[in-house]
Amino acid sequence: MSVVIFDPDSRERHRVAMSPGKTLAQALEELCEKTERSPAEYELRRGAKALDSSLPWRLLRLPNNCSLELVRTRKSGAAGASAPRGGTAKLAVSLPSGSRVIVEPSIDATLADVLRGLDALGHFPAGADLAGASCLVVRRSVPPEALATTSLRGMGVSAGEQLRIRVMLPPGAGAETSQPAVVLPERALAAANDSGTLLKLMQRA
Repeated sequence: MSVVIFDPDSRERHRVAMSPGKTLAQALEELCEKTERSPAEYELRRGAKALDSSLPWRLLRLPNNCSLELVRTRKSGAAGASAPRGGTAKLAVSLPSGSRVIVEPSIDATLADVLRGLDALGHFPAGADLAGASCLVVRRSVPPEALATTSLRGMGVSAGEQLRIRVMLPPGAGAETSQPAVVLPERALAAANDSGTLLKLMQRA
């Protein structure tokens, strides 16, 4: 299955492959990377109707090979100005132990990045099978094989937005001791950043 996206600037049509769990935000990001643009400057429309880019394809009820239009958003600023990539979102992450932490990753981070960051900060039991983990984001379930390719931006999350995520480990992965959200000392936070994590812990809202 796929969608055909019309670009009024170049007058070209681009075909983007879709799957039942793929969102229009992911399709938009894929097209913008191909055409060297910022997805923050554009949205996809069907006729005059703006589409919910955070919903997976199976819930959009759009026909296969339907035609969509790439439209520059009002918030994109002056013509030719490029909106910066990046920015962070505030996530309330429910862990398998029953505890919750507040993290602030880049919206360009994938769910796999988020889990690796939490693991580096000691929020999963030793030897936890993160490769078999899955996430529930709002009402959307993201399976293990999709974590590395599903970014927050791809799910339609904007900079500054707040979101709840539930992490589920496969049976037998164990459970860590429940602990509340904390603010890490600067030295520990620096060590986490050195390890490549995109996260920093924030005090419970």
